[in-house]
Order: sequence, then structure tokens, then C-alpha cells
Amino acid sequence: MAIPTDTGIMRSTRDIHPQHYSIRISRFSLLAERQEKYESYPFEAGGYKWRLLLYPKGNSKCFDWKGYISLYLAIQDTGSFPQQWEVYVDFKVLVFNHVHNNYLVFQDLGVKRFHELKTVFGFNKLLSLEAFNDVRNGYLDDDSCIFGAEVFVIKQPTVYESIYTVKDPSNGVLRWNIPIWNIPIWSPSDVPVFSEEFTFENYEWRLRVELEAYGPENKKHLSIYLDIIDAEKLGSKERICADFELRLLNKDAKLTLRKRDFFSADVELNTYGWRKVRQLEDIINYRMGFLDINSIVVEVEIMFISLSKVVKSAIEVPNYFTPALLPWPDHGQVHHQPRHAPVRGSTTSGPSDVWGSISVNPHATLFTEIVRIERIIQVATDALRQLKQVVVRFSGAS
Repeated sequence: MAIPTDTGIMRSTRDIHPQHYSIRISRFSLLAERQEKYESYPFEAGGYKWRLLLYPKGNSKCFDWKGYISLYLAIQDTGSFPQQWEVYVDFKVLVFNHVHNNYLVFQDLGVKRFHELKTVFGFNKLLSLEAFNDVRNGYLDDDSCIFGAEVFVIKQPTVYESIYTVKDPSNGVLRWNIPIWNIPIWSPSDVPVFSEEFTFENYEWRLRVELEAYGPENKKHLSIYLDIIDAEKLGSKERICADFELRLLNKDAKLTLRKRDFFSADVELNTYGWRKVRQLEDIINYRMGFLDINSIVVEVEIMFISLSKVVKSAIEVPNYFTPALLPWPDHGQVHHQPRHAPVRGSTTSGPSDVWGSISVNPHATLFTEIVRIERIIQVATDALRQLKQVVVRFSGAS
């Protein structure tokens, strides 16, 4: 069990040996007497080279070093690193206990950011010399001791998934009047009937109805589907999530089904919808209320749409939906019903225009600037912290 200390350091015990590096020191008292600092041999972990820096009697560069062992982790060979390099690390140091035959583990809270102005992190007061030198505590056995380290580099993700969403699109409703003679009622083959294609958020869509046989009596039912036509515009790691509602209108009410499905180029058939909406014999029966002057009316409303894309950089945020003026269809049977957009002209007869949803994505440039500013602030903060330690040390010396 890990126990937090007053300094924000987690202490715990375990039986497992250090994964990345260990130092066994014989005649520790002689080392402490002769050497102020011991630098370990370089070792590799997480694709980088490191050293352990051990101060057997404490780091004299720290104002509160007296009476403690100091132990640090230092990154090596930084001269070959690119400018403004940074390495995020979660590391632990360990001390072997010969009495309990286990390790005392020290871990500072939070991930450490190594960079050109801060190449060393560690523990100024790892253990008090009084506790360490007391053989009853088990850290020294015949004047020998063991220190270890585990270094886990948190690398930047190799891929990111970026998601852009549009809720309540202004042109999200499509109504389709289908003459009954266009539906293959008596055809032995179930030939689909398609609406005119319409543009929605920079992609081409259409509605599709089919007659499909179900049940032991093989009765025909009407099915409604939403298709995306140009799915090939999507990359191999892009997909559209659409939350939509399909409706079959009735003079008294309407039958409704709400769905949420993913459209992508990886899917062979990008079509989702509502099977067995209603039996055909009910639809063509005037008394049931579905026929309106020899036509049935089908609707789709898209309430929410999002496009997700896997990218190689956190700042590569694509502008998925291009601002555009979406034309009002001039075919007389398929009508966009905009929710909130200003409309010029009639919505029931003749051509007119509707302003499309303008979706500008400014996040790419903004994200880049935020990352750059955060890096400057972190470097300045670390420099001020180091300057403060120097001022305190020299003030105490004078």
C-alpha cells in the first residue's frame, strides 16, 4: 500500500526487483567518506539514456540537505536532442531492505517533464542518515546496500482521434413525397426506390424505400433507409456518426424510429434504417391514413452528426465541414425543411434557396499557439524556481 508523505512523495513496499537498474554498494561508509557524489553507469529505459546520482551524505547544493541521503535521476546525451525537446517521465527509486527482504519504493506525485533547463529530478531527502545507518532498519547489511530505479517514459501518442460535432443542423430535415405508382407493389423483385440526392454537411445523401417480405405468409412490408452516397470521400480512418429519425407520415400521426449509426468507407454498404415499418396492405389502404392523394410521405431528420478522424498529430485538427451555401433542390418532390435558417421563397412549390450551416473550425491554429505558450510558461517557471533556490542558498551562506 502506498503512503503519501507530507512532501507529496508516495512510499510503498514490494518484493519485485527494480526493472531498469540497480546499484549494489559495498563499504557504503567508505564511499560516503570519500565521495560527495556518485554517478552510476548510464543505462537505457524508454528509448533514452539515464544516470542515477547518489549523494551519500546529502546534496550540499540544497539548503535542507544535512542529515539525509539524496538520490536523483538525470537524463543523458541531450546534446543530440532537437531544440525545445521535452521528455515526460514517471519514475521510481527503490532501496532494498535486508531485514524484510523487500524494497522500499519512493515515487514523487505527478509526471516529471525533463527539458533543456531541467535535466535532473529526484529526492533531496530520500532517507535520513540516522535511519539508514541503523542496521535494525535493514537498509545496510555488513555496510552494503542496494539502490534501484524504474523509468517509464510517457511518449506522445502516435495517433490521435479528432472529433468534430454538429448538433441540430439548420438543414437537417428532408421530406420525400413518393407517388404510390413509383413503388413496385406488384413486382416480384424487391426493386428499391431512391429519393433525389441531397447535400448535408458537405456529403451527399439519399433516402431509400424497399418492399421486403416477412413472416410465414411472406407479406410485404415497407422499409426505409438512409444512404450516404459519397462515402469514398472519407478516409480509411474516418467515419461519420449520425443520430437521425425516420418517419412515415400519417394524416392523424406519424410512425417514428430514432437511430444512431456510423457511416465509413470501410463499410461495404453505407445504409442504415428501419425494416418492417408497416405492412404494404395497410399503407395502400386509404382508411389507414398513409396515402395522401396517391402519395406517401417519408421524412428523415438528422439531429446530431459528428465526424471522427485518426490523425498523426495533436494539432492536426481537420476542418471537416466546409462552409457552403447549400442549394434548395429543384425537383419538386424532395424538400429540405430548415430548422432555424432564414429561407427565401416558398417551401412547398418552386425553387428557392436556404443558407446552409456554416461550421468553421479554428482549433488547429489555436491549439498550436496554446501548446507553444504553455511550453514557454513551463520553462520560465522552472527557471524562476532554480533562481529562487540559488538566492536562498547564497542568503544562508552570507
